[in-house]
Amino acid sequence: MSACIAAVSRSRRAGCRHARQAREAGAAVSGLMGYDPHVPKMPGPDKAHAAAQAAYREALSALAEAGFADRAALTLNSAGSPTFRRHCAGTVANEVSVGSAFVKPGDFEFS
Repeated sequence: MSACIAAVSRSRRAGCRHARQAREAGAAVSGLMGYDPHVPKMPGPDKAHAAAQAAYREALSALAEAGFADRAALTLNSAGSPTFRRHCAGTVANEVSVGSAFVKPGDFEFS
């Protein structure tokens, strides 16, 4: 079994613990899933985006600490329809998700 682990955790140790539990159960961690669609609606969207990226980097560090150090082999998913453009400029993610924008594109016209 291969699993992606949620990237945002309240503490770095929790992310590391989950990665270790996955390994002990015989799962191979294939990446991280991030989701940051509410960033554009925050009072300080740039600051919120930076905080989301920092949390993602912490999750990557936790994976490395748990023995999943080959970052090139990991799927690092993030975004959401309102934020996918922010990831075009380069972020921690190497894969972005866009779904709802195809169904209701007018709802996702953020800068």
